[in-house]
Amino acid sequence: MLEVCCNGEGGVFAYRAERLQIGIIELEPRVWYRPPRFVEIEDGTAIRLAGKVWPIVASIECFGNWYWNAYTLGVHDGRGPTERHRLADFAIWLRERDLFDCTHGIAGFYEWFNSHDEVSPAEVHGWICDALEERGR
Repeated sequence: MLEVCCNGEGGVFAYRAERLQIGIIELEPRVWYRPPRFVEIEDGTAIRLAGKVWPIVASIECFGNWYWNAYTLGVHDGRGPTERHRLADFAIWLRERDLFDCTHGIAGFYEWFNSHDEVSPAEVHGWICDALEERGR
């Protein structure tokens, strides 16, 4: 799941992505005092971060504590890439936008995300899988 720190006091949605987490991968905005805009699409089928819409199949409000929500990326008909492939696509897109820094995570992902190095989508997918498995332990 994609976890987003997007709520203020008492779990009130704040329309900003203060932090992101994918498994043990932690991402913080490069401009900490101006985090990217984050919106849940009203019908519950998608989220939008910094202008890009990502379809979701499920969400959990106040995941872990009232500041965080969690989202399962995907489409309701179950066709297309798996959630882990969608998370890899999300990470690749996010890195290209240069909005976040990786502050913790799988070593290869951390080095790639915070650099200008190029890697294959398959390698990013592998790191996402490792990060999710590490979180589950």
